[in-house]
Amino acid sequence: MVRMRKEWPDEGDLVVGTVHKVLNYGAFGSLEEYDGKEAFIHISEVSSGWVKNIRDYVRENQKIVARVLRVNPKKVMLMFHSKG
Repeated sequence: MVRMRKEWPDEGDLVVGTVHKVLNYGAFGSLEEYDGKEAFIHISEVSSGWVKNIRDYVRENQKIVARVLRVNPKKVMLMFHSKG
C-alpha cells in the first residue's frame, strides 16, 4: 500500500525544517517533508524563557525539529516552535 503525502502538516505534528532567514522578531524556513513549504518561528516560541536575541538560539541554514502550532495555507506559511 502506498501512503499519500499530505500537502500540509497537521497541527501538533513534528516537522524537520531548515532556517533561511533570521530577523529580530522570528525566523523563516522551509519544511523538508512538504516540498519546501515556508514556515515561521516567532521569537516567543524559540525558548520557554525570555529571549533577548533570537540569534542565540537559531541561525541561518540550521536544521531544526519543531512542532506545528498553526497552519494557514492561504499565506503559504506555518507557525511552529522548537520548544521541548
